[in-house]
Amino acid sequence: MALWRSGRLWVVRVQTSHPDPRRWESAGFVLVHRIPEALSTGEPEAWEMGTYLLPAWRGTGVNASVKWLAARWVFARTGAHALLFTVADRNLRANRALAALGWPLRELTPGPSEHPRGRMPRPPAGPYARYLRWRVWSEGEPMRMYALWRADAGRLPKPRREPNGP
Repeated sequence: MALWRSGRLWVVRVQTSHPDPRRWESAGFVLVHRIPEALSTGEPEAWEMGTYLLPAWRGTGVNASVKWLAARWVFARTGAHALLFTVADRNLRANRALAALGWPLRELTPGPSEHPRGRMPRPPAGPYARYLRWRVWSEGEPMRMYALWRADAGRLPKPRREPNGP
């Protein structure tokens, strides 16, 4: 597997089981970017990562391998104190995929609170709350934010197996 770096957007290319060992297929992409200082005032430097895999490559082990490689790159090459993952509440598959990594992620999203009109999310507070509020506003839907701290990055479990694709 290779991450072909193009700025902050990497194309995920996976070597297939095709008889020609030089054959690689695109499996998706990874976006990694620094959180703008205007949205993280007073917080240590943080980067955000998002991945998209083509349907044929989901559930093959590529997600864990890609996130592991990209996380190692962020902490080795930047001054990031945290790597953030922001996922839409309704995207259950993405939330499960993050949980399946087995990483020491800390959820920075406040839980729901009781409200006369039903369960409403509390406004974000705490680390990177301003950025989370901006993401909720820009996406137009409730979001969850998870953080991987630099201090925990050295304990990331290496992906169990090489990805096997379609």
